[in-house]
Amino acid sequence: MSIGKIKGMTGKLKLRIHLRRREDQYARLGES
Repeated sequence: MSIGKIKGMTGKLKLRIHLRRREDQYARLGES
């Protein structure tokens, strides 16, 4: 596996986690 592929995969994973955290924050704001 190339380093570029690994970096791309970790980047996508980080982005996915970041988006999920934002969704959680918006959900909490909607509840309150």
